[in-house]
Amino acid sequence: MTRFCSILNQTLQIFPRREFQRLVDETKAERHARGFKSWDQFVAMLFSHLADANSLREICGGLASCEGRLSQLGTRAPARATLAYANGHRNWQLFEKLFYALYDHCRRDLGLNCKFRFKNPLLSIDSTHISLCSELFPWAGYSRQKGAVKLHFTLDHAGYLPAAMVVATGKIGELTIARRQRWEPGMFVDVTVTIDHANAEVAVPDDAIVRTAEGPAVFVVEGDVFRRQRVEIGRSDGQHTEILSGLSAGTPIVARNAYVLKSELEKSEYAE
Repeated sequence: MTRFCSILNQTLQIFPRREFQRLVDETKAERHARGFKSWDQFVAMLFSHLADANSLREICGGLASCEGRLSQLGTRAPARATLAYANGHRNWQLFEKLFYALYDHCRRDLGLNCKFRFKNPLLSIDSTHISLCSELFPWAGYSRQKGAVKLHFTLDHAGYLPAAMVVATGKIGELTIARRQRWEPGMFVDVTVTIDHANAEVAVPDDAIVRTAEGPAVFVVEGDVFRRQRVEIGRSDGQHTEILSGLSAGTPIVARNAYVLKSELEKSEYAE
């Protein structure tokens, strides 16, 4: 005998009926229901996504056309008014809990089949621009002539599932969204901790400081000549370093890749 298994049937097998009924009882979604069960509503809405049915007529008509097979799924085709009333008055928290239950199932079971395994949780953050008309969406201003929103996507490598999706204006970067997320124990993140605020009169980029036998130094620009100046350094925030003495404010220096200039000067000294 030929066995028939539709895509809808295969998809419904992912959702255990016993777990679904437990969530129904927990959220009291069928407290005032009269015959139309939450499972019937769920099957109807899942069918609308698979069949790309965009109206109540398409959903109910499509399910009614395969009434015989619906009985094997433990459901029936609803009337349009019944489905509309259920979508407007049923407890939405049922499907929220169902989503998170399925999400935990995919992370727990499907994540074990990944080819690459990591000791700690691994997340990847990326974003994509969605162009909008600036006249229709003035709140989404991105440039003088264009509007845009940015979809920030966080991918969990345990099962390759989305962990968070945030829609923001196009000018908000990934780092801003990442700082607002909540991280699970065991993850490695890069953080910046400010102990106190220093009132430094002179601060230079870290790339401007070179290490010499006499101590830290910077290269002062005097016309076409570079002069090495000994300085006393203080605290650093990872990008800039405080200069305690040896350099006045406004003095032109080599701010980037000063170590390259140091190497060239040492080569010329050795050649002499």
